[in-house]
Amino acid sequence: MTYSAKITLNYSSTSDLYDDDVLPEEKITMEAPAEHLNIHQAFKFYSNFLRAIGHHDISIMRGACALAFNDLQSEEDMKKVAQEYELILVEDNDVTEVESLRAEILNLKAQLSRALNPDAPQYTEEEMDAMSYEVL
Repeated sequence: MTYSAKITLNYSSTSDLYDDDVLPEEKITMEAPAEHLNIHQAFKFYSNFLRAIGHHDISIMRGACALAFNDLQSEEDMKKVAQEYELILVEDNDVTEVESLRAEILNLKAQLSRALNPDAPQYTEEEMDAMSYEVL
């Protein structure tokens, strides 16, 4: 006995607007074989579909993060995913450590700016922020 499966996504829209930029009717159908599809391929397929119907990459990424990191997920699972993708969850860090890292980043940016523009007559706003930044 052979197993065969497919995923089909459909999008259909109509519009009463008569404009050069608006299609009066649009239909998009995407299919993918599902019998050996892993989860990463399934999400890639769905993100391709979302792009096809007009969503932007950043919105798709935000949606995926909102799906992974929300109050409905177990904290343990969210920590596993964060660790796998080398993400730092705010609740797992000491606030002073995060602020210290922010100050260090600003300071390094200011130093890099000075090194790249040694003849600049005055400090940039970012350099001023870095010099006056205090860790609480």
